Amino acid sequence: MFLEHLKVNDFKRLRNLKEMKNIISYRKKDFDQKVVILSMTIYQNYRLTLI
Repeated sequence: MFLEHLKVNDFKRLRNLKEMKNIISYRKKDFDQKVVILSMTIYQNYRLTLI
């Protein structure tokens, strides 16, 4: 009984870890996109000041 319980808990923990990894990678992608957009706008503003 106790062993079964342990297995289930381990499985749940594993699934939670997977989900967390997915969330983290998703957030990182989102963050990278924002950084790219920000740098693009800064670059374009910079070019506008040069002209």
